[in-house]
Amino acid sequence: MARRIRVYAFGIILGCVMTYFFLRRGEHDFTFWLPEQRVLTEISDSLTYSESAECYLECYSIDKRSVLKIIKDGDVNFGKSSTKDKPKIYYVEGESISGKLFFLRAKMLPNHAEIVEIKLVDNPLQCDC
Repeated sequence: MARRIRVYAFGIILGCVMTYFFLRRGEHDFTFWLPEQRVLTEISDSLTYSESAECYLECYSIDKRSVLKIIKDGDVNFGKSSTKDKPKIYYVEGESISGKLFFLRAKMLPNHAEIVEIKLVDNPLQCDC
C-alpha cells in the first residue's frame, strides 16, 4: 500500500514539474488555442486595408506598425464583434506604439482579413472617411 502511494505521489510531482516548465511565460506561449489568439492569428496571416482604413490611418496619424502591434497584443472584444454575420467582423482594441488607445474592425473574407475601420478611443476628432 505504501509503495502505491509513493508511486502515485511521484507521478503527481513529476506532472506538476513538467506542467510548470511547459506552461510558464517566456520562450513558449501556449495560448494559441484560445479563441482570441486564433482570431488574431487569422487576421495577421493575410492582412489588407480598405480605402477607408487607409484614410483613418492618415487622419489619426497611426502607422501600420501600430496596427500590427494591436493585432499581436490586442484584445478581441467578442461582445462588439459580429461573429454570426457573413462575413464575420471582429472588434480588436489595444494600444499603439505611441500609447494611443484605438480599436479596429477586421472583416474576415474567404482568402484574407481586411481592416475596414480604425478609430481612436478617446479622441473627438472626426474624419471624413
